[in-house]
Amino acid sequence: MIALAVLMLAALAPGAQDTLPPIPAGLLGATAVTCVHVTDRGIVDQAFIVSSTGDPDNDRDVVAWVKQLRWDPATMGDAIRNRWFPMPIAFGPADPPKGPSICSPPAI
Repeated sequence: MIALAVLMLAALAPGAQDTLPPIPAGLLGATAVTCVHVTDRGIVDQAFIVSSTGDPDNDRDVVAWVKQLRWDPATMGDAIRNRWFPMPIAFGPADPPKGPSICSPPAI
């Protein structure tokens, strides 16, 4: 499934690095759709859960894991930079929940 996560990242976010952060054992079996904001430097500066398996502790860990992801620096016309986009994630043999095709920052 980790390989699938890499493929999902590559499909959703061109320029994502090939290596993933370590996955905490407690996240195995967790699934979620996150809403992610990536800077021009390739850093996830903001992320939140759109939908998940429903465990609040796992949700915090998923967001923390997503914030460790890195992309290559932006190139001209990079479509995912400085924009919010949904990113489905599954840690293990499970399908992520259905998510929106677009997402926006949470209301303050």
